[in-house]
Amino acid sequence: MTHTKGPWHFDGPPDNHIIWTADGERVAFMAHSAGLDEERDTATARLIAAAPELLTALQEANTAINSAMAQVDAEWRNHDKAGDKHDKVVREFRAKVRDAIAKARGE
Repeated sequence: MTHTKGPWHFDGPPDNHIIWTADGERVAFMAHSAGLDEERDTATARLIAAAPELLTALQEANTAINSAMAQVDAEWRNHDKAGDKHDKVVREFRAKVRDAIAKARGE
């Protein structure tokens, strides 16, 4: 399954933000706070509109991380404790990236 092709943008007043594709196809109507927090409503619409680019960036980061890890994996296994700490941080970040991609894809 694939999502609606990006890029997306939003428009409309805070109580009626709509997410659109570049081709003018409506992606979503935004829920809103009934005027209680228009700044948050706009920030939420902005974040959702950025979703396709965020997913692409995460996928590219995941590819780069996997490539780098494949190149240095054996070296890190035989490295000192500083290397082990770095390895743990990179692996945790790598897992977060994979989890975010899977969530975005509905996997």
